[in-house]
Amino acid sequence: MAKNEYFGYLLFSLFMAYLAYLVIPYDTWDLTRHYATFKEFSTVSFDNIFEKSRIFNYILNLYMWSLSQIGFSKEFMPFSFTFMVYMLYFLSFKSIVEYSTFSRNDFFLSDKWFMLLGIFLIFNEIRFVATASGLRNALAFAIFIFAIIGYYLHNRVFSTFILIVFSTLVHLAVAPLAIIFFLSNIIKIRSFNRVLFLGSFLLIVSGMAGEIFYIIIEVFKPLLQANGLYFPSYMSPDGAWGAGFYADKNIKTVILEKFIKPLPFYLAGFYLFFVREVTLDKVQNYLYMVFVFIALASVSRTLFDRYSYFFVFLFLFLFLEELKTKPLTSFKKVFITFFITAMLFMDFGGLIKYRDIYVKSWLKILYVPAPYMVLYDISENDYIKRESL
Repeated sequence: MAKNEYFGYLLFSLFMAYLAYLVIPYDTWDLTRHYATFKEFSTVSFDNIFEKSRIFNYILNLYMWSLSQIGFSKEFMPFSFTFMVYMLYFLSFKSIVEYSTFSRNDFFLSDKWFMLLGIFLIFNEIRFVATASGLRNALAFAIFIFAIIGYYLHNRVFSTFILIVFSTLVHLAVAPLAIIFFLSNIIKIRSFNRVLFLGSFLLIVSGMAGEIFYIIIEVFKPLLQANGLYFPSYMSPDGAWGAGFYADKNIKTVILEKFIKPLPFYLAGFYLFFVREVTLDKVQNYLYMVFVFIALASVSRTLFDRYSYFFVFLFLFLFLEELKTKPLTSFKKVFITFFITAMLFMDFGGLIKYRDIYVKSWLKILYVPAPYMVLYDISENDYIKRESL
C-alpha cells in the first residue's frame, strides 16, 4: 500500500471485509434487520421481489435474493459491501497519487510520508461499523465519491453520470449531493459560493442553522409530503433521528456524537475558511455548496452525521492533492496535527462505544483457520444486547 500498488489495497480491503463477515452485531444495528430481510427474500420468487420491496430498497433486496440463489450466506452481505467501500476509497486515493507528479524538495512532504499519511487518513475516516451495518449508505457515498473524483481528475463524463445514477439508486441520500454536483458545474462563480460558504460556516458554529432549517422545511413540507419525501423522524423538531435524537441519551453519548465525531468536519471547514486558493478548485467550489446544504440540514443529527462524513472524505482528497503539489507550510503542519488528533479522539470514542463486539466477533481468528470461521452462522441468539455507551 505504501508503494501505491493495487494488490496491497486489494488484500487490505479483503481483510476488512473478512472482519465484517465475522462481526457479531448489536441487536439494534441495521445489520440485524438486513439479516432478517435476507432470510425472507431467500424464500421468495423473483416476481415477488419488487412487490415486497420499497422502491428505495430494490437494489439491496435484489442483491440479497441473488446471493441466496447462488448459495452465499447472509454474512456475505457485510463482507461484499465492506470490500467494495474500502476498495473504492483506496482506488480514489490511487487516482490522486497518480494524477500529478510529486514536487521533490525540502519544502514539500516526501513521497513516503505522503503515502503513509494518506493511507492513515483514509483508513481512519472510513467508518467500519457504519459500513458493515448500514451497507447501502456507505456504499452509495463511496461510489459517488469515486465517480466525481474520476470526473474532476480525468473528465470522465459518461461513466460519472452512470455511477451517480447507480449510487442514487443504492441510497437516496446521494440525491441532494448529485443535484449540488450538477449545480456546481453550472454555478461556477467561486467568489459567490465562497460568500455563501462563509455565511454557512458562521451559522453552523453559532447554532443558528437549525432555526433556518425548520423555516425551510415548513415552507416545502406540503411538497415533500405530496411526493413521499417528508420523514418526520428526521425532519421534525422532535424527530428520533433529528433534533430529538439527544433527548433520552446519556452524557457519554452526547459528548461522542455531538462533540467528538464532528471534529474532523469542523476542522475541514476551518481549513477551507482560511485557505482560498487550492489546486483542485472545482472540488473546492463543490465543497462550498455542499457545506451550505449541510448547514441547513445540520439540525437533524442523522443528516448532519451522514453528510459531514461525505464532506470530510471528499475534503481529504482535496487536501492530499494540496500536500502533493504545494509546500508544506507551518499552517498545514498545525492543521495536520489537529486533524490527526481529532481522528484519534474519534477512534477512541468508537473503541469505547463498540467495545462489546471485539472479543465475541474476532478473538477466534487468532487460532481458528479462516475456512472454519466463515462456516459459522450468526443467529439471533448471538446478537449483543446494548445496555449503554
